[in-house]
Amino acid sequence: MSNNQSNVFVVKASKENLNESMRRLLLNFSILIHKKKIGIKLNLCDYRTRESGATSDPLVVEALVNALKEQKAGTIYFIENDASGMNADIAFRFLGFKKLAEKHNCVLVNLANKKWTQKEIEGTYFKKIHIPDLFSELDVLINHPKMKTHGLTKVTLGLKNLAFGCMKEKFKVKHHKRIDEAIVDYVRVIRSNLTIVDGFIALEKWGPTHGYPKQLGLIVGGTDMISVDSFCARLMGFNPQQISHIKKAYDAKIGEMKYNLEGDITENEMNNYSFEFDRFKHMINVYATKYGIL
Repeated sequence: MSNNQSNVFVVKASKENLNESMRRLLLNFSILIHKKKIGIKLNLCDYRTRESGATSDPLVVEALVNALKEQKAGTIYFIENDASGMNADIAFRFLGFKKLAEKHNCVLVNLANKKWTQKEIEGTYFKKIHIPDLFSELDVLINHPKMKTHGLTKVTLGLKNLAFGCMKEKFKVKHHKRIDEAIVDYVRVIRSNLTIVDGFIALEKWGPTHGYPKQLGLIVGGTDMISVDSFCARLMGFNPQQISHIKKAYDAKIGEMKYNLEGDITENEMNNYSFEFDRFKHMINVYATKYGIL
């Protein structure tokens, strides 16, 4: 395996300095300068508002848009796809992204309503997948996940947001039995140019939607999705070698797990940000809620 390391950048952020923090982060990425079409893959997996930590935060996304405009971005697309219990068009309106798009002349894109092209792949789970045609039209695709725990995968970050968020079929639960392989097969083909993880308000305990908000005040960015996810997993208190989809993606040579950390925190400070997580309690909570026990 390669000993290459990608840079992972971390900035601290508060409501008062959110725009400045995002601006500092994006200055590290020259790939954004003067790009005509930039897509932002949001993380709207539910109808929970920003305070929950479960979905993309309009305040953080607005700071991202402002920073992109400083770098002379052209058209900016807010991208999401329908999920099992969520219609993206409704989520755009309910969670404030329709209003944000109108304010900044951005374009809302529900991938469920767009054209897709089927592609055969040599995957371990999928042998063919559908890819949104829009992605081939973009100059830059920014993957913008929330930093959250997940009952099945321990963490949900860039890899899962891009893979399951860009899966054509609405009902994706049937793939959960082999969720790690499914994630890796998708990111073999669908890649983002930049991953910016929103840890401003994160989610711990029983993620990805029913957890507890964690006021983390961090934003993480990098061009190697696996390096970014590996760092975030460690920050959250997990060993990325034991996060199956991260390790499998590395073994598939999609990216690097090693990284060079730059920015506002050091390796010695990472223990201060550990997340609470209990998979057994998570599963009890999910089933109790589903069957009306709680």
